[in-house]
Amino acid sequence: MTIVQQERPAAASPYRFEREVSSGFERLATQHRDMTLTTVFQPIFSLSHQRAVGYEALLRAHD
Repeated sequence: MTIVQQERPAAASPYRFEREVSSGFERLATQHRDMTLTTVFQPIFSLSHQRAVGYEALLRAHD
């Protein structure tokens, strides 16, 4: 298992929204049979608050 940790950025502006969402904060990867499973945690961004208001966890499978 590989663990990559990144510091969480300060509150993002709408202009940095796409970069913040696509960067992810922490990623984990492991092998299961012939697939690589990776996790990605990315912010849920509020344009009205101009900051991350939550986080979404995704599990991706790659062959």
